[in-house]
Amino acid sequence: MARELEPAELLEELRGFDLVVLFDDELAPSLARPGKEYLEEELARSLMGMAFSREGDRAICWSAREGKLLVEDVELEVMNSLFKAICSEDFQRLLREELKLRVPAEERRTLTLEEVLTMLGGERP
Repeated sequence: MARELEPAELLEELRGFDLVVLFDDELAPSLARPGKEYLEEELARSLMGMAFSREGDRAICWSAREGKLLVEDVELEVMNSLFKAICSEDFQRLLREELKLRVPAEERRTLTLEEVLTMLGGERP
């Protein structure tokens, strides 16, 4: 069931997540870690987004609607599929540029979202 939250309320909920993906009004993606400076401002400007937690085996998504953020939990089956997704070169570029995450060359072709979350501090189940 969807919940309507203010950006500050969503910011508080995001503290338990490892990675936040935001999309602006041109659908340009950006990556952030919870606790990042200016994340609340970015949330307020975002059109939609997703957050992932490896340790909590949880993902949420949201969309902006009339100054509020409509937030929903991602179903377990969908979430497990997302964790196995191979990260594109563009996504890996954002990881390097925005989060300063370095991926070893031998892992770039097979890097999954689950592995990214583990690198960011989540634990493997």
